[in-house]
Amino acid sequence: MSSQEVHIIATLAPKADKVDRFKELMFQMTKDVHSKEEKDTYRYIMTEQLGTPEGEPKFVMVETYKDKGAADSHTQTDHFKQLFATAEKEGLFREAPWLAQTTSIAGFERDRKLIQG
Repeated sequence: MSSQEVHIIATLAPKADKVDRFKELMFQMTKDVHSKEEKDTYRYIMTEQLGTPEGEPKFVMVETYKDKGAADSHTQTDHFKQLFATAEKEGLFREAPWLAQTTSIAGFERDRKLIQG
């Protein structure tokens, strides 16, 4: 298994009338990931997409894990499974979540050295 960091970009589209509930669940999820996955999760940020059509909110998760194994393990945690079970039971999403797993090729972060593939 590679020890290269893995990033996940995921888009989540809750129904307009379920945004508050979605945020409530995601705020708890970020707390759970922070406290239970801290060793292998370097970044777990929920952002809200700007400029979406009225009534079509979209949220983008920006996540970085120690490696692919840590990223894959995230989806096997009780808090992850519970989040998506609740979302399905309550009909939170207007469309299926989309995600991409990626690795760094080039770029930088202000607090880290330059990445050059």
